[in-house]
Amino acid sequence: QALDAWNPECGQFNFTFDTDNASFEETVISIANAGFCIAYRQSGKIRLAFDRLQENSTALFMHRNKEPNAETITRKFASDAEYDGVEFVYSDPDSGQSETITLPLDGSHTKAKKFEIAGIRSFTQAWLRANREYRKLLGQRITIETEVTTDARALLPNARVDIVDNTRFR
Repeated sequence: QALDAWNPECGQFNFTFDTDNASFEETVISIANAGFCIAYRQSGKIRLAFDRLQENSTALFMHRNKEPNAETITRKFASDAEYDGVEFVYSDPDSGQSETITLPLDGSHTKAKKFEIAGIRSFTQAWLRANREYRKLLGQRITIETEVTTDARALLPNARVDIVDNTRFR
């Protein structure tokens, strides 16, 4: 319902599984991935977490709920070896041909990360997903690894969290 409220075309999955080699989990992951979601298990049920902009964080991790001296922060700056663009391939249902969306539109990228997600067959769905992947790519400059207390077990996949930088002081 949240996905349909955001955009009615994005909740569609148009793909035929023509092999029986795919497991149930792989099938669910493929369907969720085409619908901007991440599949996870909780209390014996399969649930979906919608990958969208989140206004508020669900948790704050600071010195009280992080393990001491267990945090590392990696900052990366753009280099020629990293991806700086997106190439999204989808199948057009009208022509039956593979179409490609390349971002940024001005072609200023040097290395494009290629995506081809089964089940995405409309231009609108492909355009929104290509833009989502491009925005994710632009934001992947800081990586934080930390060990936290059991408070983190209450988090759901794809939940936004705030983390206080405890590497700058002793």
